[in-house]
Amino acid sequence: MAPSVATAIQQDTEDFIARSNFLLRERDLFHFLSPVRFGMFIWDIFYIFVQSIIIAIFKPPPPKSPDHPKNPYGRIAVIGAGLTGVSSAAHAIAHNFDVVIYEAGSHSSLGGIWAHVNKSSGLQLNSLLYRFHPAVLWSRAFPLRDEIVGEIERIWKEYHLEPRTRFETPVTSVKRAEPSDSFAKDHDRSRWIINDGADGPFDAIIVTVGTCGKAHWISLPGMPKKAGYEDSEKQQQPNRQKNQDASNGPTQDTSLENEDDFESDNNHGDQGDDQIEEKDRDKEKGKDQDQDEVKGSHVHSNEHKTKHRRNNRNKRSPKQNQHAHLRRVQSANGNEKQRPGSPSPSHSAQNNDDSEDIFTKTIVHSSQLDSPSFQLKGGERVVVIGSGASGVEAVETVLDRFGSAVDAGENERRSLWKDVKLKAMVGAAAGAGVPLNSNGVFKAGAKAGTGAGIINNNQENDEKGEKEHEKKGVEISLIARTDKWVIPRNIAVDTFLAAQPFGRQMPLSFLWEWFLTKWQYRGVENLVPQETGIFEGTPVVNDVFLEHVRSGRCRYIRGEPVRLTKDGVLVNSRKEQAKSATAKTSESIHDVQKEELVNADVIVLATGFEKPDIDFLPKDLFPDGYQTRLVSAKLLHEDWSILMTNSVNTRILLTLLMDSSARPSPKDMKLWVDVLRFIKRGATRGALGFFTYMELTIWLLGFHILRPDRLRWLFFIMNGWGVYTKD
Repeated sequence: MAPSVATAIQQDTEDFIARSNFLLRERDLFHFLSPVRFGMFIWDIFYIFVQSIIIAIFKPPPPKSPDHPKNPYGRIAVIGAGLTGVSSAAHAIAHNFDVVIYEAGSHSSLGGIWAHVNKSSGLQLNSLLYRFHPAVLWSRAFPLRDEIVGEIERIWKEYHLEPRTRFETPVTSVKRAEPSDSFAKDHDRSRWIINDGADGPFDAIIVTVGTCGKAHWISLPGMPKKAGYEDSEKQQQPNRQKNQDASNGPTQDTSLENEDDFESDNNHGDQGDDQIEEKDRDKEKGKDQDQDEVKGSHVHSNEHKTKHRRNNRNKRSPKQNQHAHLRRVQSANGNEKQRPGSPSPSHSAQNNDDSEDIFTKTIVHSSQLDSPSFQLKGGERVVVIGSGASGVEAVETVLDRFGSAVDAGENERRSLWKDVKLKAMVGAAAGAGVPLNSNGVFKAGAKAGTGAGIINNNQENDEKGEKEHEKKGVEISLIARTDKWVIPRNIAVDTFLAAQPFGRQMPLSFLWEWFLTKWQYRGVENLVPQETGIFEGTPVVNDVFLEHVRSGRCRYIRGEPVRLTKDGVLVNSRKEQAKSATAKTSESIHDVQKEELVNADVIVLATGFEKPDIDFLPKDLFPDGYQTRLVSAKLLHEDWSILMTNSVNTRILLTLLMDSSARPSPKDMKLWVDVLRFIKRGATRGALGFFTYMELTIWLLGFHILRPDRLRWLFFIMNGWGVYTKD
């Protein structure tokens, strides 16, 4: 048995034993003896053995030493040392290509965005669908951050990528190399120079900056000027200490692919439910002259103006309300230049640190919740802004770390009940002649008896109750601008949803919605999204969030954050209503709203991450009409030697490097985009917004079937067989 397999089984066993001990301490025999729990443990062990078979069949052998391969087929530059970058480099070097990885951050950035999210962050789909490399071995179906980063580093070391990684080396330019005699054998393609060319020319480039970069800080009226600036400045420092704090946020890479949903190549990728796109801000800036809610202390001004603004908002559609609020914030920002990765500048004179109605308590980004500097004493009111994967995981992280005030209240009631029982036992013991001291406690050294044992046991229980009472827990609320579908961590559900290739609602999509409403949303059916279909947005994969809402641990508030005040968040809250039959009536769901102050001691901005820039690539790679920069672009339209994704697509790139007859022309690649746009017309997020696994499968089949001359590479592209190091 491979050491990694033994380690995974040992980890699962230790977790099972630890959970069993906890249930025994809590005297929860129902769950301790549950056959479901034992069945899940057996399933996890079986799951590991299945993966060991996959590894034995598909894992490409790593190089024998860091000096290999000595006679590579070519050289590849990988930009970003996240999950995708490490995976792509491991594929390339295993198939006899030399690689160099460029990473803007320090060694602590290895793993990309996964190295900077909270510990409670995990895969947003079953790990069998998230095998970023054939050598990966997961200990469970939905591993968390530490295990994911551990697997990334293990692959990185096993394939001798450490000496090939250039940390703290941001890529600032990519240029075509000048032709030379060394290119004579294959002159009809590009070679590339990275930065100053110190590492020589490359035959291809794999861009793995992913969809998640720096932590995205939104700006709201009433927020202190410097909120987020310190964190943003840390993120922009290329020379950071090796053991940086997690609160510094992500750096250049990377690819939290599939973490945000069941879609392929779209990820953690959660851009945040409340992320405000820079391009939208630029379009809207200065258009709206109504700055009543931004200038002065208008939220608490005279009733007439407040009522007038509320009536105007109620006449708008939900989209108009969002853009109006955005315009008010942006117009207040004036022409002050914004630093990349920083929150927006101050919002007006009203949003000045010297103003009276500024929220001066703690404001953090959701990626900072694991930071050692973020501590709560208990009893605080925490408000999370954002209902995407970042918001849901923020709620989970806070409750895991600090507990819930609801549970603390239950513990207090239990403690009081134990006090009552203890007094009753003391009275019974006194009647039985058991010696007691002045406090009514059994005297030390007295003859042990039944009554004494009862008193001592209850005294221990009482002390335990007092300790439990010391952990007060927190009150937590989540403000949701839009409702997100929350689907369970279940491989069957993930697989079926990922098998839909059209990116939009289909005639039978309502069956999935009915199923999820009855199963996942039981008891909280009012949280079911009323205006968004299951295939019209990115669902959140989580098993505990709805239970937190169901039990009262988390308060779910639908509404638009208007501004911060010294006491909390002012929200245009909305009442949930039944889904209507017509779009006109459906729009009125958002019109039933009122201003509500949500008191807060801590505000968590669950607003996702900014998209990394790829400005270092030549502009002629993105012609008009084909300016796709998402990972779903795969091979760029104007030059196949630049790749935007990994895994199977990496092996396609290697195939094109080895076989000139298999290469597509720019015309062929543009035709593929045009056909895709036609097939996916009407898709909610556009034809190239993201790819499902079904779309990827269809694309791979078309890659071979439409070009029969590529069929001889089929087993290499699909399985990784047939091409190994010459050594």
